Amino acid sequence: MGWKQKIRVKISGYLSGIFSEIAPHLLIISVYSAIVSFIGVWRYISYQSSWDLGVFTQVFEGLLKLGFMYDSLDFSKNPSGNYLGVHFSPILYLLFPIYFVSPTPVTLIIMQTLFFALGSIPLYLLGKRKLGSFSSMLLSLAYLMHPGSLYLLLYDFHEISLFPTLLILSVYFYETKCFKPFFLTLILSCMVNEFTPIVMIFFSIYLIITSIRESGRSRKIPIASFVLSLFISFTAFYVERYINPVWTPQRGWITLGVKLEDIILNLLFRPDLVFQALIRDFNLKLLNLFWLLMPYLFMPVLSGEFMIVLLPWMGTVLLSSFPFYTIYLQYHAMNLPTLAVATILGVERYSKMKIYWMRIARGVNPKRICMIILFSSLLLNLLIGPLGLVPAPTKFGSPTQLYGYRIDFSRGEKHDLYDLFISLIPEDSVVLTQVRFYPQLADKTPFVLLEVPSTDWRFYEMLPFKDKLKPEYILLDLGEESARVGVVAPLPSAKRLLAEEKYGVLAEADSIVLYKLDYFGTPKFYKNFTRIYSPSVFIHNLNSTIIYSSDGEEILEYNGGKSSFLWYGPYEYYPPGSYEATFSLRIKSDTPSNVAGSELALVIDVAAEIGGIILASKRISVSELSDEWCNFTIKFEVPLTPLCLEFRGLYPHFNLPIQFKGIIVKRIDYFDASINDTQ
Repeated sequence: MGWKQKIRVKISGYLSGIFSEIAPHLLIISVYSAIVSFIGVWRYISYQSSWDLGVFTQVFEGLLKLGFMYDSLDFSKNPSGNYLGVHFSPILYLLFPIYFVSPTPVTLIIMQTLFFALGSIPLYLLGKRKLGSFSSMLLSLAYLMHPGSLYLLLYDFHEISLFPTLLILSVYFYETKCFKPFFLTLILSCMVNEFTPIVMIFFSIYLIITSIRESGRSRKIPIASFVLSLFISFTAFYVERYINPVWTPQRGWITLGVKLEDIILNLLFRPDLVFQALIRDFNLKLLNLFWLLMPYLFMPVLSGEFMIVLLPWMGTVLLSSFPFYTIYLQYHAMNLPTLAVATILGVERYSKMKIYWMRIARGVNPKRICMIILFSSLLLNLLIGPLGLVPAPTKFGSPTQLYGYRIDFSRGEKHDLYDLFISLIPEDSVVLTQVRFYPQLADKTPFVLLEVPSTDWRFYEMLPFKDKLKPEYILLDLGEESARVGVVAPLPSAKRLLAEEKYGVLAEADSIVLYKLDYFGTPKFYKNFTRIYSPSVFIHNLNSTIIYSSDGEEILEYNGGKSSFLWYGPYEYYPPGSYEATFSLRIKSDTPSNVAGSELALVIDVAAEIGGIILASKRISVSELSDEWCNFTIKFEVPLTPLCLEFRGLYPHFNLPIQFKGIIVKRIDYFDASINDTQ
């Protein structure tokens, strides 16, 4: 047998041994990745994704079509339009070939899940060296089933989701003295974003400490990794500031300062500010810390020196404000791998501790601890995970949501309408839209805007592709809050553009409207819609009204007295069109006989701009009311620019017991620009 054949046989035998060892794990990863990817993709196609999937789709579309990481979402804090001016994430260049083969957000979702799940293999191999095969398998499964892991994978795509696998690989390669791949994964870890080198700095400090404690360990490798991590950390912040001259740190540490230098100085010399930052939402921070540690039975606290690696990001999270401290979003990703490794070290340390005299420890060996850890992860996932049984909203946006959010598996007619409207927009068009449509539109064109910067903005000249800042299309769902509120909302820009430029309605259905620049025809797709309001959605005079139920219907009753209003609201935006609003009113049968039929009973109207514009109104006399429900209909028009409407009942007769059952608003026709010159 020749030497080449001997090497081939040796390598083949080595790979065969490795494969047979991890084959069961590969099967688990395959099933796990398939299920989680399916749920993530479903979340995308049912329009539950947020702006982060849109940002990264746009970033990769920018690489594909423009040659750099184009990011329009952050124009206000990064006028360069280059994502590297927001986050130092050169690792995205390494993912680009995969996206190039299949340029769709679905690729990002599947790639994220698969890469994260593969991190459980080195975690298993690392744990096997310390705890044995069975215990290590349990802990690697617990890592995958940790509620934080599923929240990370199912909340859009994020570059930070790559870090857990890279850190675990770094730990494994160092433990097995494979130093070349160790430095490779160390560098890749530092390339995820500007915060990850800080974790790797503390990881290197941990390695230096253990090399000092353990005789025979070389200190050159830990020191080299420390210097390298420190160098990349400085490089990351330098690159961000070089690309983005208006760069400032993330808003989550505003208590400690706005500028990076101020935050560092206040951390060192202002313990009062540090204390204020720590106690801000302290009960919520403790709860989220509990969600992080409870699945691992708090074993990471027994990991000894490895707690140093947990310190930087865990401390950063505890000093932050909402939403950085929650496990329901991506910000906890850097804690997931450190906690998993710390759990292995904690269980190993527990097995060596001489506490057998404690009754609680009798018979609780490491295998049983690992079994309980897996059970704990599964139980918490079952309760508060994204598929949990504890009720929670289907989106996350408030610190009071103690149990996270849930995936909505429904897809209705409105989602089909979304698909139809997006299909009307050509590839590579310039589109102004809202978060709800951001990922889907970023898949068609890199020129997606969530707001249009004003030309008098002092950094306007720094913006790239100024010719792509005039939207050819505006797509809004005015019934969905991301059109109106949020970190970035398109409605103010849309109003300005509709007032300044010549847009027409290309399609309109429900509360969804698609405008097209220089379009003067009738809508290519149109559908009427109806909104029904019960009395409880309105603001009413608490001193002179009550709301009660009768025969399953809500009724607002006026008890008399002097008042300028009976109800008003609900301040909802309406797209252009012709409408009619029907008010249901009556009076109680015991109406005083001294009230003349010609007297004014009530004024109903439709108003915009907080009462500044009256679109329609009607004076109702006493004789027009009876003790039977009477419907009063008024018609009004909403011009091309959407209006925030309120439906009001004003100037009620002081001695008339009026009852109000609600309002039905119907759009009965589209807005015809040819006969309406109102804009």
